[in-house]
Formats: sequence, C-alpha cells, structure tokens
Amino acid sequence: MSGTRPGALLDAAAEELRTVLGGAWAVEVLQRSASAGTVHDAVVRLSPRSSPDSHADLILDLFDAVGPKHILKHTVRFAAALRAAGGGGTLVIVAPWLSPRTRELLEVEGISYLDLTGNIRLSVPVPAVHVRWQGADKAPEHLRSAEHTVTLAGPRAGRIVRALVDFPPPLRPSAIATLADVSLPWVSKVLSKLDSQMLVERVGREVVRVDWQGLLRERAGTYDLLRHNPAVGFVAPDGPGGVLERVRRVHGQGLIAITGPWAARRISPLSSGGQLMLYVECGPHTPDEWATRLGMVRVDEGADVLVLRAHDQVVFRETRDVEGVPHVALPQLVLDSLAGPGRMPADGEAVLAWMAENEAVWRRGTPTD
Repeated sequence: MSGTRPGALLDAAAEELRTVLGGAWAVEVLQRSASAGTVHDAVVRLSPRSSPDSHADLILDLFDAVGPKHILKHTVRFAAALRAAGGGGTLVIVAPWLSPRTRELLEVEGISYLDLTGNIRLSVPVPAVHVRWQGADKAPEHLRSAEHTVTLAGPRAGRIVRALVDFPPPLRPSAIATLADVSLPWVSKVLSKLDSQMLVERVGREVVRVDWQGLLRERAGTYDLLRHNPAVGFVAPDGPGGVLERVRRVHGQGLIAITGPWAARRISPLSSGGQLMLYVECGPHTPDEWATRLGMVRVDEGADVLVLRAHDQVVFRETRDVEGVPHVALPQLVLDSLAGPGRMPADGEAVLAWMAENEAVWRRGTPTD
C-alpha cells in the first residue's frame, strides 16, 4: 500500500460505496490493514439488507497517488492469483483519483476500481453488483504533482506524439527531439510521463515499445480540431468534388492537405457524409486567398467546405498523395477525426482499426540521429 493516511482513504471509500449503493445494501469494513502474509490492504463486505445471509467481499488495495504502471505492477499478479484460487473476493483498486488511462488498463485486466472523485467500476457476480460511475477525468488541484504539469496538450507535445507514432521503435530521445523540433529536456519530460502511463516502454533512455493507438487517443483527448485550427466556411458552385479537382491542379504551389471525413472515406469506405476539410497555413487572410484559387465563396451558414488554419506545421508532415491530392498522414487523420465534431470520432476509430491491420504499410523506417 502506498500513502500516509490509508485509514482516511478507506473510510472515504466505504462512505462512497454507501452513497452509490444506497440503503438497500450494508457496507461493513471487516479489515482495516494488511495482516502478516497478506497482500491486500482492507476487506469490505457488501450485504443486501433483504438477504443478510448473502454477501460479497471486496478486497481493497489502497493507493494515495498512482499511475497505471505503478498500480499494475502491484495488482495484476495478485488479481491473477485471486482468480486462480477460485475467487474469495473481488479486487478493487482505491485511490483519491485514477486517470482515464489507469482506468482503461484496469478494465482490460478485469479489475474493479473506485476513486474519491466518483470514478467507479464495480463488478461482483454473486450477489450481483454492477456499478459504473463517471467522475473527474482531470486530477483535482490538490493532487497535482510535477508530473501532472507535463501533458500531451500543445504543439510541442503533438509533434512528439507524431514522431513516436510515425516511426517504429527503437527510438532515441535525441532522434525524437530532432524529428519533433523540440528540446531534448522537454522530450525527456514527456517520455517520463508516457512511461508512467504505460504508453511507451523504455530500456535505459531508449524507447523500445510504443502503444501508438493509446497514444493517439490520449493526445486526441487534449485536442479540439475546430477550436485549435480556426475554420472558415465556404461553398463551391460545383461542390466539394470540384474543389478537389482544383486542389489537384495547384498541388505543390503551397501548403494544403485534406483531412476529416473525405480523407477518412479513402481508408474506410463505410465513412459517409461530412464536410470537405482543408488544412492551410495559419494566417489572417490565408483561407480567403485559397478560396480565390479554388473557386469558393465564403459563407456564414451551410458551408460544404471548411478551410482550417493549421495550428502547427506538423499537420503537413508526411502528407500522402491520393490521386494527385495531398492528404494528411494517417496518424494526423486519426487525431483530427477523434477530436472532431459529429460522426468524425467514429471515422477516426475506423481508420485506427485499418492502421492496426496494416502497420507495415504506413509506418516509416527507423530514423537515425
């Protein structure tokens, strides 16, 4: 067990269970601290008041501040031993706060959890108890440490994510810094954060494994396509198809790239609908300059083409030539789609599934530094 006040954490967790389960259940703390030879921190018994002879024991592991790597190091082996022994209780991880990544990995392992912000997943077969509540996705202010100040938000982190996803490991920090055009100290801080979240694995300083799907989802959670890339709406007399034809003609005469539903459709034909989205360089008049070249008229409503001012040059990196039209790289397409409006997140998941099945097709060779 980690922490200095396990008793207070246990009492708060028991009270939260009483609140969630209501008066139909009795919640009793049977054991408050680990006894010699045990590997858990507490036992809480749940009993339905309508059938007091029936009960379920929750075996609690208490932590004060943890990430996925720390938790799984301590609990996965115990959970496997618990299952192998034929049950005897339901393992529940308890902490003041559990990050979305931590909760995701615990669910993969089939481990229940509870935090004091209201994130709860509790699954007990007999007597049947199944609870899922959503709490805070961000750490409360009083729990934030230096690690929490390093996030995947912002252009620098976005470029590091693209470097880690675009190129297969092994990757040295210096190579990542060069690819992302950020300082080596910042790369080290971000890698430490990602390592604690089990999104990368390192041997020494070198990155040897990347959970690129999890990394893209984590980055997308900090990103909003239309907020971070201010968009202007246009219509074209001959529709988006005509715009694409004119983009093909001016290909190479300036930075422009297709993203969003029209790009996703080329990877996942099941994607349908949505506006044509074009990235252009950021500038106060850039969208209108491109509109003139592409034969479009600016509108406030009813746009079938959105021109996005790119938040960072990384969106133009490793663009793909699709029948003479530049499309963003697949990792960028996934980020944009997952962080976009309407049906776009579903498009992003479809592209992500294709990438998982065709990794050798889109991932580049290992860079050198």
